[in-house]
Amino acid sequence: MVYFSALTGEELVRSIKSELEIIPLPQDASFIRWLGSLEQLCWSEIIRMKRAAYMLIEDGKILLDDLFVPEGEDEILATDVRSVYIDGVQAMHGSAEEGFLFAPESAVWHVSGKTHITVDGARDGDEATVIYFARPERRNSLSARVALPDEFIELAASRLKGEAYRSANEDVLATKWFADYNQKLEAFGAWCDKRRAGGFN
Repeated sequence: MVYFSALTGEELVRSIKSELEIIPLPQDASFIRWLGSLEQLCWSEIIRMKRAAYMLIEDGKILLDDLFVPEGEDEILATDVRSVYIDGVQAMHGSAEEGFLFAPESAVWHVSGKTHITVDGARDGDEATVIYFARPERRNSLSARVALPDEFIELAASRLKGEAYRSANEDVLATKWFADYNQKLEAFGAWCDKRRAGGFN
């Protein structure tokens, strides 16, 4: 599944600015921040596209910044990791204390840094499979395509309009557009669930 619109952020924002009834219009930097936040939220909490990455354990660590990610996707953070397998066997997700208690009989993984996972009970050379939720690259301009499917580009438009009106203290219009955004977000969640591998999960 591809979750990128044919529309760029610049094209979307230009369209939104032509419809806004406020002066002055928000700066592009605000739209970049709002759109980037929405994309990260949707991929982490709604789309939840699982990917697998592979590496060998060294010194009981998995260094996520050493792992390859597909073009257009952001680096893997420890908070993106859902599960870890060591030589094909799922490791328990726990704390450092649980790692001390259960290793080496059972492998236990825990976050030990922004891009570091520690696996207690694993040996150097063991193969690790990391299952994680992918996210798009963090947006720093409007030139990149919107990281949502074309069918839900209006979801982004509603969110950005709500943010723009809120920034101008137009509470009635902001509430209207945020309500529209919430409806579309719920529909998007159901759409993603139906298309996710294995159905609803």
